[in-house]
Amino acid sequence: MNESRRLTKEHIESLKKVFKLRTELDKESDRGTILMATSFLDYELQKLFEYYLIGNKKFLDEMLSGQGSLATFSSRIKLAYSLGLISKLTMDDLNITRKIRNECGHNYEAITFENQPLKQQVYSLKSSIYAGDNKINPRKLFINNVFIILSEIQGRKADLNQVNELTKKYSINYTIEELQKLTIENINMAKEFCGKNATPDQLIEYINSVQLEAIKLIDRSRHGLNEINEEEELDGSLIFSSNSPKDQS
Repeated sequence: MNESRRLTKEHIESLKKVFKLRTELDKESDRGTILMATSFLDYELQKLFEYYLIGNKKFLDEMLSGQGSLATFSSRIKLAYSLGLISKLTMDDLNITRKIRNECGHNYEAITFENQPLKQQVYSLKSSIYAGDNKINPRKLFINNVFIILSEIQGRKADLNQVNELTKKYSINYTIEELQKLTIENINMAKEFCGKNATPDQLIEYINSVQLEAIKLIDRSRHGLNEINEEEELDGSLIFSSNSPKDQS
């Protein structure tokens, strides 16, 4: 078994909570079932991020609670999908479940799975093994859908390795003195190439062209592309074209 697939003590405890939830939902009213199940889905996404993302407890708590960027069910759903932690189908079903939860939270009248449009929303869920069967009891479909999603999150967690912290340095840092020297060198090179009659705008255009070509070469090197085709050679030679101010002087 791969190391990433090995169930830890934390995974096992999480699975026990899922099994316990199933028993608790049987005791709840329809409104209670919706609120409890959705709250648990939200909680499991939070735990998924705590397991996957880097940072100490304080750092993650600031993101995942209060006014943090991942404090809401909606933001967790979006980022989980964007990071590839859940499928698009699961994201869509979680958003439907979130809307069902909101309707229960904002409606003070009696709520059951037979209420419209709540019933229609339940039947639009796609993860359940009963998906597409409008004759099935909507409460049964909703609960099954919840546990299919939970099984995906649990399986995903067991298959994940935590993100590695970035330690490689990609930027090049210069001192003020080095930048000043580099700027003077660029200006002198531009004057030498463009000629004594070049305008400031022509000098700036030349310097920008050289810097652009340098960026292209660095980018090619980063991607392991060392060979330059004829078209790129021609493109790179534009800064040395016969239309330069020096040739016109």
